[in-house]
Amino acid sequence: MEEPVPNIVFVKAKKKKERKTLQPTIQVLVSLVTAIVAVSGILLSYQTFLLNAEEKEAQREAIRSNRFTSAIEHLKDESLAIRMGALFELKKLGLEDEALQESIARILNPFICEGIENENLLHEVGRRNGSDEYWGLLEPNDDIFLACEITSLFFRSTGCTISLHNLQAEKRHLQGIDLSGAKLSNANLEGAWIDHANLEGADFHFANLEGAHLSYTNFQGADFRYTNLEEAELVDTNLKGVDFTIANLKGAILYADLQGATFHGTNLQGANLKLAENLTAEQLLENEHLSRARAKTLVDDTTLFDDDLRAEYDRLLVEKKFFPEDYDFS
Repeated sequence: MEEPVPNIVFVKAKKKKERKTLQPTIQVLVSLVTAIVAVSGILLSYQTFLLNAEEKEAQREAIRSNRFTSAIEHLKDESLAIRMGALFELKKLGLEDEALQESIARILNPFICEGIENENLLHEVGRRNGSDEYWGLLEPNDDIFLACEITSLFFRSTGCTISLHNLQAEKRHLQGIDLSGAKLSNANLEGAWIDHANLEGADFHFANLEGAHLSYTNFQGADFRYTNLEEAELVDTNLKGVDFTIANLKGAILYADLQGATFHGTNLQGANLKLAENLTAEQLLENEHLSRARAKTLVDDTTLFDDDLRAEYDRLLVEKKFFPEDYDFS
C-alpha cells in the first residue's frame, strides 16, 4: 500500500522554509564577527602607533639630552670655534624646547662673568683706524658676546637675567654687547667702553661707571640709583625712563633722550645737558638739592642747560617760591 504523497511534499516545503529563515541570522553573525575583527585590528594598530610615538619621543629626548650635555662640555674647550659651536647648539636647543631656556641661561651666567673678568681670557684691543682711543682696553672673546646675546634672548621669554653683581670689569671694551635686564649692581666698569650696546632695563645701582663711554647705547628703563657716572659720556643714548636718584653725574655729558628720566637728589654739577632731548624743567625741579643750589652754583654754568630750558627753569624756581619774583638770574 503506497504512502500518501501530500505528506512528503509538506515536509520538504517546511525544511526549505527553515533554511531560508536561518540564512539572514548567519549573515548577521558573520558581519558582526567581521566587524569585531576589524575593530580589534584598528585598536591594535592604534596601540602600536602610540607605542611607536612614545618610543620616538623617548629617542628624541635622549638625543636632545646628549646634545645638551655635549654642548655644556664643549664650553670648556680651548678652541674658540668649538666653544662658539657649543653656544649655537645651546641656542638651537633653547629655541626647540622653551623649558630648557632658563637652565641654559643659568649655565651661561658664570661663563659670561669669567669671560669678562678673567684677564687671562681677554685680549688687548689696541689701535683701531689709526686712533689710540681704545689703547689699553681689554676685550672678551666673541663667545662671550654670543653667550650674552643668547641669555638676553631667553630673558625676554623667561625673565631669567644675567647676574653680574660685583663684576670687576675696569677698562673693558664691550662694544655691541647685549646685557638687557642684567644685574650689574656694585659692578666696577670704570673707564669701560660700552657703546652701540643694549642694556635696556639693566640694574646698575651702586655701580662705578666713572669715565665710561656709553654712547649710542639703549639704556631705556635702566636703574642708575646711587651710581657713579662722573665724567661719563652718553652721546646719542636712549635714557628714557632711567632712574638717576642720588646718582653722581658730575661733569657727565648727556646728549641723550631723557624723556621721563628721574633726577631725585642727583649731582649734576658741571654736567652738560645742552643737547639733551625731551628734558623738562619739571624733571630737574624734582631734584631738591639742584633747585636750592641754583643761585650759588648753576647761574653761571652755561654748559648745563640750553637757553630755553634755562628760562623755563628760572621761571619755575620763582613760581615755586625758591626765589623772589624780582630775582635777577642774569
